Amino acid sequence: AMKTKSTFQTARTFTTSTILLAVTALALLASSGSRAAESCTVATDWMVPSGDWFVGSNWSSGNVPDSFTSAQVNNGGTATIGPTPDAESCDLTLGATATQSGRVVVNNGSLAIHFDAAVGQSGTGALTIKNGGTVTAIQAAIATVQTNPSSNGTVSVDGGSFTLSGGIYLGGDVGGPGGTGLLSVTNSGSVAAASVYAWKSGT
Repeated sequence: AMKTKSTFQTARTFTTSTILLAVTALALLASSGSRAAESCTVATDWMVPSGDWFVGSNWSSGNVPDSFTSAQVNNGGTATIGPTPDAESCDLTLGATATQSGRVVVNNGSLAIHFDAAVGQSGTGALTIKNGGTVTAIQAAIATVQTNPSSNGTVSVDGGSFTLSGGIYLGGDVGGPGGTGLLSVTNSGSVAAASVYAWKSGT
Protein backbone atom coordinates (compact mmCIF):
# COMPACT_ATOMS: atom_id res chain seq x y z
CA ALA A 1 0.00 0.00 0.00
CA MET A 2 1.16 3.49 -0.79
CA LYS A 3 2.07 5.85 1.99
CA THR A 4 2.96 9.48 1.62
CA LYS A 5 4.97 11.25 4.19
CA SER A 6 3.43 14.52 3.16
CA THR A 7 0.97 15.56 0.48
CA PHE A 8 0.19 19.15 -0.39
CA GLN A 9 -2.71 19.48 -2.80
CA THR A 10 -2.34 23.23 -3.20
CA ALA A 11 0.70 25.18 -4.28
CA ARG A 12 3.34 25.49 -1.61
CA THR A 13 6.57 27.48 -1.54
CA PHE A 14 9.43 26.38 0.67
CA THR A 15 11.74 29.18 1.77
CA THR A 16 13.02 27.97 5.14
CA SER A 17 16.73 28.15 5.79
CA THR A 18 17.13 24.39 5.70
CA ILE A 19 14.82 21.64 4.52
CA LEU A 20 16.09 18.09 4.50
CA LEU A 21 13.77 15.32 3.41
CA ALA A 22 15.34 11.90 3.20
CA VAL A 23 13.16 9.00 2.19
CA THR A 24 13.79 5.36 1.48
CA ALA A 25 11.17 3.23 -0.22
CA LEU A 26 11.10 -0.54 -0.58
CA ALA A 27 9.36 -1.46 -3.82
CA LEU A 28 10.23 -2.01 -7.46
CA LEU A 29 9.03 0.52 -9.99
CA ALA A 30 9.60 -0.68 -13.53
CA SER A 31 9.32 2.66 -15.26
CA SER A 32 8.26 6.22 -14.73
CA GLY A 33 4.65 6.72 -15.67
CA SER A 34 5.17 10.44 -15.93
CA ARG A 35 7.61 10.37 -18.81
CA ALA A 36 6.50 12.28 -21.86
CA ALA A 37 9.11 10.61 -24.06
CA GLU A 38 6.90 10.70 -27.11
CA SER A 39 7.21 14.49 -27.08
CA CYS A 40 11.01 14.40 -26.93
CA THR A 41 12.05 13.65 -30.49
CA VAL A 42 15.83 13.62 -29.96
CA ALA A 43 18.05 12.25 -27.17
CA THR A 44 21.58 13.36 -26.41
CA ASP A 45 24.13 12.11 -23.86
CA TRP A 46 26.72 14.09 -21.93
CA MET A 47 30.15 12.87 -23.06
CA VAL A 48 32.84 14.59 -20.95
CA PRO A 49 33.84 14.45 -17.25
CA SER A 50 32.89 18.08 -16.67
CA GLY A 51 32.19 21.14 -18.74
CA ASP A 52 29.85 23.80 -20.05
CA TRP A 53 26.29 22.76 -20.97
CA PHE A 54 26.41 25.21 -23.89
CA VAL A 55 29.33 23.54 -25.71
CA GLY A 56 27.82 21.35 -28.42
CA SER A 57 30.81 19.00 -28.62
CA ASN A 58 30.18 17.98 -24.99
CA TRP A 59 27.01 16.21 -26.17
CA SER A 60 26.75 13.03 -28.24
CA SER A 61 24.55 14.76 -30.83
CA GLY A 62 27.09 17.54 -31.30
CA ASN A 63 24.41 20.07 -30.45
CA VAL A 64 23.29 21.85 -27.29
CA PRO A 65 19.93 20.45 -26.07
CA ASP A 66 16.79 22.33 -27.04
CA SER A 67 13.11 22.02 -26.19
CA PHE A 68 12.78 18.84 -28.29
CA THR A 69 15.86 17.12 -26.84
CA SER A 70 15.98 14.65 -23.98
CA ALA A 71 19.18 15.58 -22.12
CA GLN A 72 20.90 12.72 -20.27
CA VAL A 73 23.93 12.83 -18.00
CA ASN A 74 24.81 9.24 -17.21
CA ASN A 75 28.60 9.02 -17.56
CA GLY A 76 29.51 10.18 -14.04
CA GLY A 77 30.13 13.66 -15.38
CA THR A 78 28.96 17.15 -14.47
CA ALA A 79 27.30 19.62 -16.81
CA THR A 80 27.41 23.23 -15.62
CA ILE A 81 25.01 26.01 -16.57
CA GLY A 82 25.91 29.58 -15.70
CA PRO A 83 26.20 32.41 -15.66
CA THR A 84 24.76 32.07 -19.17
CA PRO A 85 20.95 31.88 -18.95
CA ASP A 86 18.36 30.15 -21.09
CA ALA A 87 19.46 26.51 -21.15
CA GLU A 88 16.59 24.18 -22.00
CA SER A 89 15.71 20.56 -22.65
CA CYS A 90 12.63 18.49 -23.34
CA ASP A 91 13.34 16.38 -20.26
CA LEU A 92 16.34 15.63 -18.06
CA THR A 93 17.69 12.31 -16.78
CA LEU A 94 20.57 12.01 -14.32
CA GLY A 95 21.69 8.43 -13.62
CA ALA A 96 19.43 6.39 -15.90
CA THR A 97 20.55 2.84 -15.01
CA ALA A 98 21.74 1.27 -11.77
CA THR A 99 25.43 1.63 -12.69
CA GLN A 100 25.19 5.18 -14.01
CA SER A 101 25.45 8.59 -12.40
CA GLY A 102 25.32 12.20 -13.45
CA ARG A 103 25.12 15.75 -12.16
CA VAL A 104 23.91 19.13 -13.38
CA VAL A 105 24.93 22.36 -11.65
CA VAL A 106 22.97 25.55 -12.35
CA ASN A 107 25.18 28.32 -10.99
CA ASN A 108 23.58 31.75 -11.51
CA GLY A 109 22.10 30.48 -14.78
CA SER A 110 18.73 29.09 -15.82
CA LEU A 111 17.39 25.77 -17.09
CA ALA A 112 13.89 25.29 -18.48
CA ILE A 113 12.86 21.61 -18.60
CA HIS A 114 9.71 21.42 -20.70
CA PHE A 115 8.52 18.12 -19.23
CA ASP A 116 10.02 16.22 -16.28
CA ALA A 117 13.30 15.69 -14.48
CA ALA A 118 14.43 12.27 -13.20
CA VAL A 119 17.21 12.82 -10.66
CA GLY A 120 18.60 9.36 -9.92
CA GLN A 121 16.27 7.38 -12.14
CA SER A 122 17.72 3.92 -11.50
CA GLY A 123 21.21 5.09 -10.61
CA THR A 124 22.63 8.14 -8.85
CA GLY A 125 21.79 11.70 -9.82
CA ALA A 126 22.36 15.17 -8.42
CA LEU A 127 20.90 18.53 -9.37
CA THR A 128 22.43 21.62 -7.72
CA ILE A 129 20.83 25.05 -8.11
CA LYS A 130 22.82 27.85 -6.52
CA ASN A 131 23.75 31.55 -6.48
CA GLY A 132 20.50 32.76 -7.98
CA GLY A 133 20.19 29.93 -10.48
CA THR A 134 16.71 28.87 -11.58
CA VAL A 135 15.25 25.59 -12.82
CA THR A 136 11.68 25.09 -14.02
CA ALA A 137 9.88 21.89 -15.01
CA ILE A 138 6.44 20.30 -15.06
CA GLN A 139 7.41 17.71 -12.45
CA ALA A 140 10.41 16.02 -10.88
CA ALA A 141 11.09 12.58 -9.44
CA ILE A 142 14.04 12.21 -7.08
CA ALA A 143 15.33 8.61 -6.71
CA THR A 144 12.75 7.19 -9.08
CA VAL A 145 13.33 3.44 -9.17
CA GLN A 146 14.27 0.84 -6.53
CA THR A 147 17.24 -1.11 -7.91
CA ASN A 148 20.17 -3.03 -6.49
CA PRO A 149 21.74 -0.90 -5.12
CA SER A 150 18.74 1.39 -4.82
CA SER A 151 18.43 4.56 -6.81
CA ASN A 152 19.77 7.67 -5.14
CA GLY A 153 18.83 11.24 -5.99
CA THR A 154 19.71 14.62 -4.51
CA VAL A 155 18.38 18.08 -5.33
CA SER A 156 20.15 20.96 -3.57
CA VAL A 157 18.69 24.45 -3.83
CA ASP A 158 21.31 26.79 -2.36
CA GLY A 159 20.23 30.38 -2.88
CA GLY A 160 18.42 29.47 -6.10
CA SER A 161 14.91 28.47 -7.10
CA PHE A 162 13.23 25.28 -8.30
CA THR A 163 9.73 25.80 -9.69
CA LEU A 164 7.37 23.06 -10.87
CA SER A 165 3.88 23.48 -12.28
CA GLY A 166 3.10 19.92 -11.18
CA GLY A 167 4.45 17.69 -8.44
CA ILE A 168 7.73 16.72 -6.81
CA TYR A 169 8.12 13.05 -5.88
CA LEU A 170 10.75 12.20 -3.26
CA GLY A 171 11.97 8.62 -3.11
CA GLY A 172 9.70 7.45 -5.90
CA ASP A 173 7.47 8.52 -8.72
CA VAL A 174 3.82 9.15 -9.43
CA GLY A 175 3.42 5.38 -9.93
CA GLY A 176 5.02 4.16 -6.69
CA PRO A 177 8.00 4.19 -4.32
CA GLY A 178 11.61 4.17 -5.43
CA GLY A 179 14.99 4.65 -3.78
CA THR A 180 16.52 7.25 -1.47
CA GLY A 181 15.77 10.90 -2.25
CA LEU A 182 17.04 14.08 -0.64
CA LEU A 183 15.78 17.63 -1.15
CA SER A 184 17.65 20.44 0.61
CA VAL A 185 16.87 24.15 0.54
CA THR A 186 19.39 26.58 2.05
CA ASN A 187 20.48 30.23 1.96
CA SER A 188 17.04 31.65 1.12
CA GLY A 189 16.52 29.24 -1.74
CA SER A 190 12.98 28.35 -2.72
CA VAL A 191 11.05 25.38 -4.04
CA ALA A 192 7.53 25.88 -5.38
CA ALA A 193 5.30 23.06 -6.64
CA ALA A 194 1.62 22.25 -6.99
CA SER A 195 2.12 19.16 -4.80
CA VAL A 196 4.84 17.32 -2.91
CA TYR A 197 4.84 13.55 -2.30
CA ALA A 198 7.42 11.96 0.00
CA TRP A 199 7.48 8.15 -0.04
CA LYS A 200 8.74 6.22 2.96
CA SER A 201 9.65 2.61 3.65
CA GLY A 202 7.06 0.15 4.92
CA THR A 203 3.59 -0.74 3.85
